[in-house]
Amino acid sequence: MPSSWLPLITLSMTLLATLAMLVLLLAFTRLPSSSSLGQATNSPVAQSPLGTSYEAEAPENTLTGDEDVIKCSSCSSGRRIGNIGYGKNSGESGTLQFNRISGKSTGDYMLSLYYISGNGGRVLDVSVNGGSPIAIYASSTNKWNVVRTLSITVHLNAGYNTIKFFNPLVRGPDIDSIVV
Repeated sequence: MPSSWLPLITLSMTLLATLAMLVLLLAFTRLPSSSSLGQATNSPVAQSPLGTSYEAEAPENTLTGDEDVIKCSSCSSGRRIGNIGYGKNSGESGTLQFNRISGKSTGDYMLSLYYISGNGGRVLDVSVNGGSPIAIYASSTNKWNVVRTLSITVHLNAGYNTIKFFNPLVRGPDIDSIVV
């Protein structure tokens, strides 16, 4: 091999090592991929007429861990679910699962998440019908009385579905409701 190739080989190896480090960094910091990021807006709390609204604190939903039902004057029903994610007391990861989410037919649906994240942006994992989770980023609302929305596409089956929100590593945003 000619010695003139040595700088090119060294550069290639350096770039590959850098790329590998970036992939590991993204994996270990749980940054969501750009394809799973929802777009946060300062939307009013009024629910969209284009879908069905489901309240986070509804009795048909399943809560596990340290979640709390919190009074919230700016939320659609006057309450929200807080402390979703890594447990504040027991160390048990809190989850919120919406049950009985209706799909008219099998296919992709727009899910709008109404949330509050008053002290910085937070990450949540979303799993539909027990499938592989995707990470979504909820940007900061800067105050605990401001509701924002973000939208993602989810795949639902015809009939009833479950949508679970969780984060086993850190605390996620509080959830007011979803519209599907």
